[in-house]
Amino acid sequence: MYRHPFGALFLGTMLLLSSQLGYAQQRAGEVAGFLSFSANKYSGEFTDDLWGFGGSASLQYAPMSRLLLEGRIGLGEIKWGITPSDLARYPDYFGQGAEIGDNYPGTITEIESENESRITTADLLMHYVLVDRIAAVPFITVGIGLVNFSPATNQQHEALPNNASGVYSTSAFSIPIGGGVRIPFSNRVGLLLRAEHRFVFTQYLDDVAKNGSNDGITTISVGLTYAFTPGVRSRRSYHHYEPCNDCDDEDKYSYDDKSKEHGRTGDAHDGSEDTKDKGLTPDTAKKGTVQSDSAKNSTLDGSESSVKKDTAKGIASKAPKADTGASSALKQPVVIKPCPQGTERVCVSENESVCVIKVTPGAERIRWEDAFVYEPGQLSNKTTLLQADQPSPRHNVVVRQTATSYYLCVECQFEKKIVNGAVQYQTQGETVIVKGAGTFNPADCPDCEKVVQKGQ
Repeated sequence: MYRHPFGALFLGTMLLLSSQLGYAQQRAGEVAGFLSFSANKYSGEFTDDLWGFGGSASLQYAPMSRLLLEGRIGLGEIKWGITPSDLARYPDYFGQGAEIGDNYPGTITEIESENESRITTADLLMHYVLVDRIAAVPFITVGIGLVNFSPATNQQHEALPNNASGVYSTSAFSIPIGGGVRIPFSNRVGLLLRAEHRFVFTQYLDDVAKNGSNDGITTISVGLTYAFTPGVRSRRSYHHYEPCNDCDDEDKYSYDDKSKEHGRTGDAHDGSEDTKDKGLTPDTAKKGTVQSDSAKNSTLDGSESSVKKDTAKGIASKAPKADTGASSALKQPVVIKPCPQGTERVCVSENESVCVIKVTPGAERIRWEDAFVYEPGQLSNKTTLLQADQPSPRHNVVVRQTATSYYLCVECQFEKKIVNGAVQYQTQGETVIVKGAGTFNPADCPDCEKVVQKGQ
């Protein structure tokens, strides 16, 4: 019989994680339900402890991304064997010279080779997530609980002598501690593995108080989880909002305020009514983020090549070769225009960005069912959420284009709803929604994350 449940749980966890089920991250505000099957082993006066089985149901809430609260109820049993050495060790309990099949002293209850105690538990638990952004949600647990128990014989289910005589209360407080791991199969469903030891404030789980120490229960469990408000976040994220004071990196980037001297316009903001109350006016929006295409294959041989822009056509010309005739291609740095005042840069891929303003989720009704999923460099493919017709889609970037502006939902989880007979897609959990003027047209922004981190 395997006597190291924590080792078994660790081994099983490693095997599951090796299958690379995907990335997860616990999110604040998540509500999830658990159903688990458990195996219990008691510790007390009798060393021939056996496995008893049970189950539990619980509800969990995440007030913070790494702090979880859980309410749980459970039903089960613990078992222990009675050996000849136990009969000889406790003659005042079993009787002098007692054997299996005799009666307990002063009762008609037969001494059996196995006893049990049915247990009911109610717990309030607190979990701390140890590591985020890995292929699981590992956590440690501490809590407080109440245990109700009833020691009895295993076959006849007759109360043991001290229980029948009311020597002790059959309810006791307990402190469960342990840990586990939650492994997602999808945005909602996952696997839960955990192990706990419950310190019970009574010596009578086995109906006997002889060694002066409280009894305990060790539990290992496996179960399924269901997120009522999905909280699994994609590991890959291009979206950052960290400001910085020093954003000059002249080795790789150059910044220019003359937006019209560069070939490509990144964000053509030409709306008015959607921006006038949020610090982004039509005039400033039109000046948006203006960027040039990288100059093509200029030459270098002991001297720097020069690149001239055709402001009308945005065409980069090649510089003349040096007299030696030896040359190598040199790619000129991309000129990145800082976002207009009142806006911020948001990366929509590794090398593309837009300048937008943040929108408070729920402040206005956005028809996400008409929004399309953006794939980098594929503006022509505009399959809407309604056309895709998925019940619970999740995407990195979703774009809702209107006549004068556009909305982006960043790393959003949607839920398909029927409202007044019409299909709607509503965001779930934490979301980042931003708004830009004009037509959605992301601009070149090499190593966009680094540019955002520098505050440009």
